[in-house]
Amino acid sequence: MTTDQQIAIGVGAVVFRGDEVLVIKRGKPPFEGCWSIPGGKLQPGENVKDAVAREVREETTLEIKILALL
Repeated sequence: MTTDQQIAIGVGAVVFRGDEVLVIKRGKPPFEGCWSIPGGKLQPGENVKDAVAREVREETTLEIKILALL
């Protein structure tokens, strides 16, 4: 398998505050400038919950409480 054929696992977070949902404006390609939920790639050895919390923290500086995985 070549580098461009490696499998990547992505995570995304749907973050609620009351009846509001957090969205971010993407700053990098793909879809730069589009609205999205915070997320990114799972790092080797990282579990899904840690990846979700890390991505939200990196993109928004928020610390979240994970209630469920979908």
